[in-house]
Amino acid sequence: MRPLPHLITSFPERPESLTAVRFKREGQWISWTWKEYFDNIEACFYFLKSIDLKSHDRVALFANNCIEWVLVDLACQCLGAETVAIYPNCSDEDLQHILTESNPKVIFCGNSSLKERLPKSLSSSSYSFASLKNSKEDFDFWKSLDESLKSSTKSSSEQFKSSCLKCSLDQIATVVFTSGTSGLPKGLCLSQKQVISELQDVSLAFPITAEDRTLSFLPYAHILGRVEMWLSAYCGFTLCICDSIDRVKKDLLENSPTVLIAVPRIFEKIYASVLTKLKASSIHRMVENLEKKGFLASLSMAPARILLQKKVQQGLREALGGELKYAISGGAPLSKEVSNFFKDCEVLLLEGYGLTETTGAICVNTPDTHQFGTVGKPLGDVQIKLAEDGEILVKSDKVFKCGLNSEENPEAVDSLGFLHTGDVGEWTSNGFLRITDRKKNLIKTSGGKYVAPQRIENLFKKFPLVSHVLIHGDQRKFIVALIALDPTELKEWALRKNIPFSKVSDLPHAPQVQKKVSEIVREVNGDLASFESIKKFHILDRDFSIEEGELTPSLKLRRKVCEAKYKSVIDQLYGM
Repeated sequence: MRPLPHLITSFPERPESLTAVRFKREGQWISWTWKEYFDNIEACFYFLKSIDLKSHDRVALFANNCIEWVLVDLACQCLGAETVAIYPNCSDEDLQHILTESNPKVIFCGNSSLKERLPKSLSSSSYSFASLKNSKEDFDFWKSLDESLKSSTKSSSEQFKSSCLKCSLDQIATVVFTSGTSGLPKGLCLSQKQVISELQDVSLAFPITAEDRTLSFLPYAHILGRVEMWLSAYCGFTLCICDSIDRVKKDLLENSPTVLIAVPRIFEKIYASVLTKLKASSIHRMVENLEKKGFLASLSMAPARILLQKKVQQGLREALGGELKYAISGGAPLSKEVSNFFKDCEVLLLEGYGLTETTGAICVNTPDTHQFGTVGKPLGDVQIKLAEDGEILVKSDKVFKCGLNSEENPEAVDSLGFLHTGDVGEWTSNGFLRITDRKKNLIKTSGGKYVAPQRIENLFKKFPLVSHVLIHGDQRKFIVALIALDPTELKEWALRKNIPFSKVSDLPHAPQVQKKVSEIVREVNGDLASFESIKKFHILDRDFSIEEGELTPSLKLRRKVCEAKYKSVIDQLYGM
């Protein structure tokens, strides 16, 4: 087991024919060999030294995905400095908290707009400000790297390699912050030991080689996005960097990834998009007409159904770039309907399970061993046991070293070395793990019945019209739901149904929308026991959002915030 900086020193030895990384600059894709990648990491290393960064100093990265982000992260590890990743869409409150807690010596901002969001109080402290993207106000990052590269000598090159090889497994690689679903984000320290344990076991579990390509668009502040970036350095596959979620669709076509790593929300969006296009197609309308005329069981339907299925398969594969071998979903539960849809389209979508605290994945479904509706089997050295109440307990080299600014042996780890995840799960008969909910989210009705809200919320994910659902019912007589609709899907659906409207926000009150959502709720209830079925619901005027503090930067519901904000609406559903 060797730290990542040790592996970086061997980059120049990799074949020149292989592409290490692809990224866009001024609208054009640029490809680097492993030698060019190495040279730029080295140049960044000397640039960081020139601004007086030292081992154990902290460097905050407040930017969207970009090649500069990657270079600073890897160069910091080679120097022994600790990077602090910050979501560019985080709230001002979270930003203030993260910067106060981590106390970075330098903050790199992606652009001047992000720089302006930094708390004013920081300007008089010991921070150095810089920008990754060139602008008139900020220094030229690439010019600084070029100067560092030109001024480097043979002896300085040896200094870089020497610094890389000094790196130990106990060295802190990064400080990551949890998403903060139940409060302010919590800082965790991940050492090289945790990082390499994750990379080593993931590389053994999945058939990924130097010939593969991924499109890297998950934020690097998200542990899964970060692992993807590090895994490229470890395994040698090509990392194609997408710097905006708005460009994913186009970048998929321009890079044709062979492996795709994302969170469920991305796959749900793809699923919804394909279904929407399908329903608008002439073939779908033809099949619908045949069914309405009573030809459902007729052999004459077979050619039309086969044609329809092929159209869906072709559309999905083309949308994903045409060369995808398999996709990996993690970071939140994936609905069985979505995974089955991808399977029916002959695209293998594999779900895994992990936490920020475990440096990413601890359970995975693999191309050779998988069961839909589960998160797979334990990865590598991971030991999992279930507590009496079903809580998942984990022991592994992947478990975080310590909390930020705290001693080792964090509170969440018990005396036997098991991390108490807070997630509740169960084993299938053949050894796959199934997640049922978060322990703290379990609802106990006034009738004494336990309900897992996340499981019910996930049942809505197969409906493109629904964006988010909040299930409520703790110490209440029955279950209710707050339903937020997807504005894009809602608008398109209303246009197809010829429903008049002036603003999309007016549509939730339309009788046709109320009826459609009632049908969806009725279908969901068909999969639920009586005590957990939704008795009443309310359609919100807008979707939950990060800006309003209702979602984390990784798009998870902040349950307590939402329940407090919509308390009056919930009370009305209970007749209060």
